[in-house]
Amino acid sequence: MNNLIIKKFSDYRDKFASKATHLFAQLLPDKHTSLRDKTMLRILVVAAGTFPGFKPLMQRLMQVAPQLTKIHFTLVEPVQKYTNIFMENYAQDFKADFLIVNKGIDEFLKNHTGSAFDMVYFEHPETMTLPIIYAKLGWKKFRRVLTLRKSLPQLAQILEPNALVLASCMSKHELKQLNSLLIFSLNIAPQLSVSRNPLHYFYGGPFSVGLLGNLCDTALDNLSQKMRVIERSDNLLFVFLLLSFAIYLWKFLDPAHAGLRIIAVLLMGAQFFLHRPGMNGLVIKIGLIAILGLLVL
Repeated sequence: MNNLIIKKFSDYRDKFASKATHLFAQLLPDKHTSLRDKTMLRILVVAAGTFPGFKPLMQRLMQVAPQLTKIHFTLVEPVQKYTNIFMENYAQDFKADFLIVNKGIDEFLKNHTGSAFDMVYFEHPETMTLPIIYAKLGWKKFRRVLTLRKSLPQLAQILEPNALVLASCMSKHELKQLNSLLIFSLNIAPQLSVSRNPLHYFYGGPFSVGLLGNLCDTALDNLSQKMRVIERSDNLLFVFLLLSFAIYLWKFLDPAHAGLRIIAVLLMGAQFFLHRPGMNGLVIKIGLIAILGLLVL
């Protein structure tokens, strides 16, 4: 591998190491009850990439659960190049076992027959709403965003009861989307770590925000229905945005409606930021488009 490429990834890890350390310290308090009696930990890493959170996460786990004698990571990352970079350059930082899965999370969940996991960690997963639109428009690169979102309820089948759900995100918007998906999919009641900087709503950088929760006993209920609801919600987002844009073009290009254009754009934008799976999301979408419709009457 080109030394310049490795240096780039190493600089990236070093640059955000302190933020990752701070985030994990906030989310994983000392002597966390879920880890207190464990000597072995099985961790599933979703959207692993080059796993930049590996070293700070291991350091924190050693602090909160010093009795651990073995940690096994399963890294799910479709792009093999990224996991190769991690295994060849960073996996030796701490003693741990690794299984690399270069497939999408949906394929992994269909075929997994091994032991259940004690923790699932999301390494900056792509959960913002704009990639949903890109995927619906046929951009192949973003199709795995849809499969990730739809597959989240199935995680309950491969997690231990009361398993930890940990995530780091790059923006408050991304965190809120993941939070709503996990609440709906796994019935968790997560603790959020968020930045007070208003600019971080759109982008705060790696490890700027995150969440921690525990799997609920009812997470296994209605898995297929939850998957269908998430898929339907993402489809409706695309339909409602197209309809909103059609209404905008129909009326608001007329100079007489110049004063309403900003309101129309804000209403369309709100559908991005308030996208949620389930009935709450549907009510929000219907309400926003109803207001937009009333403006053109």
